[in-house]
Amino acid sequence: MLQANSMQIERTVDPTTSPFRSLGVEPFINCGGVRSTFGGSRILPQALKIMNDAAGEFVDLDELALRAGSELATITGAPWGIVTSSTTAAMALATAACIAGHNPERMLRLPDTAGMPNKVVIPRAHRFAYDFVFKTVGAVLIEIGTADELSSALDGSVAMVCLLGRAKAGDGLSNAEAIRIANAKCVPVLVDAAAQTPSYPDQWIAAGADLVVYAGGKFLRGPQSTGFLLGAEHLCRMAWLNGPPHQSFGRAMKVGKEEIIGAIHALRYFLHERDAEAERLEMERHLQTIESHLRLASVRTEVVAASAAWHSPRIRIAWDRDAVDLSGDEVRIEMDLAKPRIHIHDFWSSPNSIVIDPFNFQSGDADIVGSSLARLFLARSGKPRRDSPSHRLDISGQWVVEIDYLHGRVVHELHLEKTGEQIRGAHSSLDSRGDVSGSVAGNHVRLTARHAGHPISVYYSFSGNLSDGVLTGELALGAAADEHYGPVFCSQFGTVRWSARRKTPAPHARANSPGSVKDGD
Repeated sequence: MLQANSMQIERTVDPTTSPFRSLGVEPFINCGGVRSTFGGSRILPQALKIMNDAAGEFVDLDELALRAGSELATITGAPWGIVTSSTTAAMALATAACIAGHNPERMLRLPDTAGMPNKVVIPRAHRFAYDFVFKTVGAVLIEIGTADELSSALDGSVAMVCLLGRAKAGDGLSNAEAIRIANAKCVPVLVDAAAQTPSYPDQWIAAGADLVVYAGGKFLRGPQSTGFLLGAEHLCRMAWLNGPPHQSFGRAMKVGKEEIIGAIHALRYFLHERDAEAERLEMERHLQTIESHLRLASVRTEVVAASAAWHSPRIRIAWDRDAVDLSGDEVRIEMDLAKPRIHIHDFWSSPNSIVIDPFNFQSGDADIVGSSLARLFLARSGKPRRDSPSHRLDISGQWVVEIDYLHGRVVHELHLEKTGEQIRGAHSSLDSRGDVSGSVAGNHVRLTARHAGHPISVYYSFSGNLSDGVLTGELALGAAADEHYGPVFCSQFGTVRWSARRKTPAPHARANSPGSVKDGD
């Protein structure tokens, strides 16, 4: 029998006295892994204790950073390191170090980088949703594809090369080749490995990278807001000086003394003290418990083993839509309405499947998840598929859309055409034009506008009803990379009210072009 380890012990919070309920926020069982939007991971109890111990004492943060840098070198095998307020902050401070260095006049000018080597080069296949952070420092982002393009780009104006650790080689340019070319031209290489876990010795530093970034509050189970920047000592020290507590570019990216000490402890535990095999077996037992509840006709389960990119084992649950009248999104919604609430990852869902990640499970969670899913599948089994309501309403044409943001009103346009049972068309915003797809059921309209961007696209999700010739309803605002497409990111900027009327310009009036929009009052 395995002994209890820090991965699986009794609940750390009494569900009847949750501090979040005092604010009217209902906690949920997290089946979605270590997603930041929902709190990352359960902090390691030992890290939490050392943070509580540190909270009552005071230290000089620069002195702490110097000692922490040496300790991180011992823990990871990297030359040095710092704890930051997030991985995004780590990337920003690394960029500041590579552009402004330790020159106080340049440090205080950021994000004005005129006259400095200010380009960050990134392979096209490595673009990711958070690389906008380089621009906040004042960097100019340059995409390249091939080894020749990378070599040509490194002309003295480049401050740094960025690689995405989990990305596959594109255009024949491998990570090893990119690092070799940058090393030959003495240009620092930063690897974003936030979605990965560190090793000892660090694989990226050993491969020749100058800097690497890891998340502290995900698989490491340190403070959720922390990140690590590891690598060349002079670059890490300059990154620290460009950040808090100093009066420099990164002052807003504050990291507390408690977070620094807690993150270091979590990293040491992850690399040198934990029982990884016991943790894996515990997670697999959770998945077996869920499977035991789902031995149902028309429901299939498959356990997917952990991998370098997929840290914990997960279970894929699929069903026959002809026998179980549910979509993956409907399962997610129903589970979020359950008591207790259960959160299932949105962009892992499909029309007839969901994925459960047990990494954040506590005692009893697997039984609750499995039994709740079984009840839902049984309740919706053996019933005929619900037919879609008739689509009688034709909203083809041009519509003037008024959107009430939290501050101010704007005017957009929709150009819609009915194609069979579906709606297609275009959406013109203040700054761009996107493709629209959607449907009409009775007098209810659902439309999604995608304004394509690389690596992240903007989404407008319209939901509303037609009454007296006017469409009114709720509009969800968001943005998502293709790999992260799902309701959560596509509505991450909140919801607002919208209304639309058919466009009927006066005779002889100059018609607006499809992209012509104006600010409202």
